Amino acid sequence: MSMHMDFKLFIRKYTKFLQRHPARSKENIMGSIDPGRYFYFDFYEGEFKITMTPEALVKAINMKSKIDIPIADTPIQSLNNLLEKQDLYKVMTIQPNESLGIISRLKEGQSLSVREIKELNRLLVEVNYPLETPKRQLIMLLQD
Repeated sequence: MSMHMDFKLFIRKYTKFLQRHPARSKENIMGSIDPGRYFYFDFYEGEFKITMTPEALVKAINMKSKIDIPIADTPIQSLNNLLEKQDLYKVMTIQPNESLGIISRLKEGQSLSVREIKELNRLLVEVNYPLETPKRQLIMLLQD
């Protein structure tokens, strides 16, 4: 049995979970919340392509930032464990404007939710390692 999960299977498996525990809603142009649109922050195998692998991302992060990525059974699990680190922003050289509010809250000692930390860290990984990191997937949740 393959340990890889394609995107469609992933969506079917986690749609119910995401409906109960939404990630972050994406606001539409008019400013109102569209409850059927969410970004998912964890890494999963299906979003990596031929030239972009989880192993390459782990290697790039290790070499450039000199941080220890948490050891896990798979590179995907290691990357997802990394997304939960509260201090990852300290070793990321590029910090985009949209991350500065959350980073300043961390610097002030405020505690953030796991979702907020994952959102921040996924953004930081994406902008600091653009050639190795797939962009977050927008997930459309279908109502039953």
